[in-house]
Amino acid sequence: MFLDTIANQIYWLAPRSYVSFGLDELFETYAPSIEQNIPNWEYIFEYIIIVWALYLYLEHHWRSRMLTHSKDEA
Repeated sequence: MFLDTIANQIYWLAPRSYVSFGLDELFETYAPSIEQNIPNWEYIFEYIIIVWALYLYLEHHWRSRMLTHSKDEA
């Protein structure tokens, strides 16, 4: 749900309250320069998530390889 809040409007308190919330509203109100200079700023978060997942995958792959090599040497 947090990632939905970044890209779109979401109703956090539904069905009690139908007041929408999204980071677009905050940027329009408090930091319009970010939205004007970086129109597709939501993609930055997606890029960070993809890079982080790739890093975790490669780290796991590297550690599992090191464990198999250390077992072969023993």
